[in-house]
Amino acid sequence: MVSDSKNPIDVRFFLLFIPAAYASYLFHELGHWSVGEILGNRMVYSLNLVWPEGGHYAQESHALYVSMAGPAFNVIQAAIASLTIEKFRVLFAYPFAFFPLFNRIFSLLFGGSACKMKQGLQFSWARGPTWWRSSWSECCCR
Repeated sequence: MVSDSKNPIDVRFFLLFIPAAYASYLFHELGHWSVGEILGNRMVYSLNLVWPEGGHYAQESHALYVSMAGPAFNVIQAAIASLTIEKFRVLFAYPFAFFPLFNRIFSLLFGGSACKMKQGLQFSWARGPTWWRSSWSECCCR
């Protein structure tokens, strides 16, 4: 890809999406891990999964809080990246704002932390026709 002075987007910009995606997943899981540890649970951390060391949480409500922490860290990451873009006009912060959004949309469509929160809070925030809510729950919330 050719870069000129008017268009600063080049191959380096697109290559930055790789470490941005990796960092976003690690930061998301760090949210789950840190809240679990703060609540007094010994947690095990991997690239795409965090779980209590003993297989269960100290209190049942901790599962919901730990599930909410990953998406909360995604929101924090996106907010910091967005503020960086806005204040300093740094083009290379865009991937760090994009991937948290991508994580949330992917999770809503295919399950993950969002599904655990929906089940834990026991309400249907996936508004839409009844067939959408039921098929979404059956497909993604196993």
